[in-house]
Amino acid sequence: LNDIQNLTNHVSRLQSTTEDRLILMGSLLTLKSSLLDLHEVRLYFKEAMNELNQMQRWLERLEGRLNGLSQHYNLSLQNSTNNRLRILTVISAIFMPLTLIAGIYGMNFPNMPELQIPYGYFILLGLMAVIGGGLGIFFYVRGWFD
Repeated sequence: LNDIQNLTNHVSRLQSTTEDRLILMGSLLTLKSSLLDLHEVRLYFKEAMNELNQMQRWLERLEGRLNGLSQHYNLSLQNSTNNRLRILTVISAIFMPLTLIAGIYGMNFPNMPELQIPYGYFILLGLMAVIGGGLGIFFYVRGWFD
């Protein structure tokens, strides 16, 4: 991206220089002198102006290509960021219900009837594993991890 920006800066400076020279050449073409025969000089200036006009058009095309390249690079970076955010969103969606269950059972109330069930801890861990695995499979089948 830095290379693209550096090239764009160089092209802008070249465009500015070319414009200045075109203005100078135009001024010199309108110059009239009774002491000098400027016919040959005018022909040279006209040819130089044509070259500068071609260079100006070429620089404009180059600037357009550089802008397109910069936009393409930024779009690919944005696409990569969106993919990462999508995966992080899916992972957080899987862990949200598990966090809710852990939060409810982590409240330390004295009268929670589920705490008296034999093997309740292991049943709850199994339920959390089933929920997390089920959501993971669901999102995988839907193509959210691609």
